[in-house]
Amino acid sequence: MNKDLKIVHTSSNLKLWSFLADVLSVTIASIALFYIVFYAIVIPFSPYNENETTYRNKMEEYGLTLGDDEDYHTYEEAIQHFYFDYFPQEIVDDYSVRYNIPSLTIAHIYNINVLYLPVTPTVDNYGNDYFEYVQNEDGTFNVDVVAKQVEGSGPNYERNITDIFYNTYSNLPSMLSSYDSIFHHALYDNAFYSGITRVSVFAGSLMIFYIIIPLTNKYGSTLFEKIFKIAHINNKTGFIAPKYKIVLRPIIYFIIPTVGVYFFSLYAMVIFVITPIFISLVMMLFSKTNRDLVERILVLDTAQIDQSLLFKNQAEENVYERSEEYQTVEDPSYLNRLDNTKAIDLSTSNDQKISKEVKKDSK
Repeated sequence: MNKDLKIVHTSSNLKLWSFLADVLSVTIASIALFYIVFYAIVIPFSPYNENETTYRNKMEEYGLTLGDDEDYHTYEEAIQHFYFDYFPQEIVDDYSVRYNIPSLTIAHIYNINVLYLPVTPTVDNYGNDYFEYVQNEDGTFNVDVVAKQVEGSGPNYERNITDIFYNTYSNLPSMLSSYDSIFHHALYDNAFYSGITRVSVFAGSLMIFYIIIPLTNKYGSTLFEKIFKIAHINNKTGFIAPKYKIVLRPIIYFIIPTVGVYFFSLYAMVIFVITPIFISLVMMLFSKTNRDLVERILVLDTAQIDQSLLFKNQAEENVYERSEEYQTVEDPSYLNRLDNTKAIDLSTSNDQKISKEVKKDSK
């Protein structure tokens, strides 16, 4: 039977709504499972709480608990304590190794990293709108003292200076992780526990909604695909998609988003979760065949269950074509047989009858 005669393809709107509904279901299930697993397993059986206590104590010890609404003097003071009192030698050594520059003084590094001044000042370039190097009597510039602030006024002036110091202040915990091994282990061990928990519950939710549910129905449909009567079929033959492709479909679709779920930062979610899914959906919405990226990779398509003739394989289709249901009513012999047909046995489904016929053919 011609594939185009037996298949009615699913519209992009139905595919989009079913996909979004399934993703929302996975998201809600993952969030619920995360809190259950986290508080029932991770916290009782790991040093998570002890690491949190260590993390908070270290942040308080080095003055890294300020909010985002302080004035710039407060941030400046905290940064200077970090650079000049807590880790001056560590910063100097780190800067020398990282940038392959001969050892600079901590004041010079502060001027470069915090105040955004040039490494080597000249008469034409020795400052910016907010800070400038101190000039010696002979016209040279003293890079080994903290640069002076350029006089200014107005709300933009203070806000911009505040942004300069706040941006540096926000990066101090990352620097602290490089210089304090206890803080580093507490921070990254807990990030690992959280990340593994998120990935585990996400994978579990995907298993339920994208593998177990599809494998338990004939057409490989997810929960909402079943509601919208969407079946997965082979694009070339029109037969129902084999089980292994049903399993591969969510693996290919969500393997990259899983990376974003592990790191769970704004950039990670945009790069690894939103972007690949968006690209796939755009391909589906704006292509003539309404097939997304994964369907193209697996040579799959979708069909409307209630408007299509769907078969598992050629054998099932052959049985159907031999059945009375397939005969044209204009055939006199068919009409004669119809008059003498036996009562319909409703105890056996059409799928079961076809299955029995296929087994007979295979003998």
